[in-house]
Amino acid sequence: DYIQLCREIGLFVSTSNFESFGIQFLEMMLSGCVGVFLDRPWIRKLLPGYKLIAPSMATLTDMTIAVYHDYEKAHKYVNNVTIPYIKANYSIPKFCKEMLIYLEETVND
Repeated sequence: DYIQLCREIGLFVSTSNFESFGIQFLEMMLSGCVGVFLDRPWIRKLLPGYKLIAPSMATLTDMTIAVYHDYEKAHKYVNNVTIPYIKANYSIPKFCKEMLIYLEETVND
C-alpha cells in the first residue's frame, strides 16, 4: 500500500534510524519521488546537503505537509539537484571501476 501511495502522490517519508546503504530511497528518488527524511547520520552521509530533512519527529509532519502543498518546488529540487547528485555518485559502473582499482591496488601491495 505504501509503495502504491508513493507512486500516486510522488512523495515518501523515511523515519529509518539506520540504513546500510539506502538504495531503495535512491531508487525512489531516481523514479521522480520526493523524499522527506527524519534527520539521521546515514541520510546526511548518503545525500550531503539534501534540504528535505526534518530535524526532529516533531517537525517531520509539518515539513511533509509543506512539501505536499508546494510539491512542484520540491519535485524541481529533486530533479535538478538530487537526481544529478545520485547519478554522479551512485552508479553501478562507477562502483565496479572503483572496486577494480581498489582490488588491483590491494593485490599489488
